[in-house]
Amino acid sequence: MARSLSVAVAVLASGAVGLTAAGVARAAPPGNLSVGVERLFGISRVTQEVEAGDATFSSTDTSISLFSPVFSGRRGYSTPRLAFDYLGSSSVTFGGAFAYETISGDGGDDRSSWLLAARLGYFARPSADFGVWPRGGLTHLTYVEVEGPGDDPSATALTIEVPLVFLVLGHSVGLTFMPYADIGIAGGTDDIDQTMTEVGLQFGLNAFF
Repeated sequence: MARSLSVAVAVLASGAVGLTAAGVARAAPPGNLSVGVERLFGISRVTQEVEAGDATFSSTDTSISLFSPVFSGRRGYSTPRLAFDYLGSSSVTFGGAFAYETISGDGGDDRSSWLLAARLGYFARPSADFGVWPRGGLTHLTYVEVEGPGDDPSATALTIEVPLVFLVLGHSVGLTFMPYADIGIAGGTDDIDQTMTEVGLQFGLNAFF
């Protein structure tokens, strides 16, 4: 009887250890480093508020993008970008993203544009194949070498993102479905104050190492 009880306790203990290990594996981030290509395509709504002297006006545009940068004409922050994030064992993450573009126009109308984003987040993993990754930070977009009055416009936003990450290929690749809000807090030129706010839904791809 005592021997049977000992065997039963050992079996229950080993099962509990297995369940605990499985729970830890599900809860842990899929890697310590994420390299991603973000905002590859999706839908967005951009509102721009402009103050020039005593005049104030606003405009709103809704657009669908497919691998297209905003720098070439459409206002907004959602250009495709390269991103790097470190994922700690506590699931707290920190990192950022950047994008760069240069355009040569007719008559020497050349311009370059770049975007930088920095953020903190938390990677929650409720199951082995799915993660929720809320993040917050700042995004800055600027144009350089722009010809004409009001050179070098820029825009800065408080960014809130909630990527939903579907893990595939042995949990080493994430397909990302991301609602977000870029809330404009500053921007414009030397003569014009301008803020730009964007909300939308974008898709991307992450690799975890």
